Amino acid sequence: MTRGEETWAGLPVVRSLSQVKPRSRVVAEGVLRACEEGRLGSERAYLTVLEEGGGSVTLAFTGRRRVPGLEEGARLRVEGTAQVRAGRLVVLNPSYEILAPPSGENLPS
Repeated sequence: MTRGEETWAGLPVVRSLSQVKPRSRVVAEGVLRACEEGRLGSERAYLTVLEEGGGSVTLAFTGRRRVPGLEEGARLRVEGTAQVRAGRLVVLNPSYEILAPPSGENLPS
């Protein structure tokens, strides 16, 4: 471990999505750019792509068709452990906080 490297339960903590690798603890903010019901291997999941600073990671909420509030354009803070599932880098069922709803959501029509 290099000096100043932050760890959690022995795993490196990543605060920039451009640095996410398998088995790293992700604690980051970003904007959802894609949201869809799909499959992760044989499991049904609500799949979202969180982007920030030139990096991105898939967030997978297994057993869900939708997650209220998680829509394209929403700004989130997430925390979870990255892993490879079904050939893609994902954070399974992360804890999250919605920092801002999708832009324009509350605009008058």
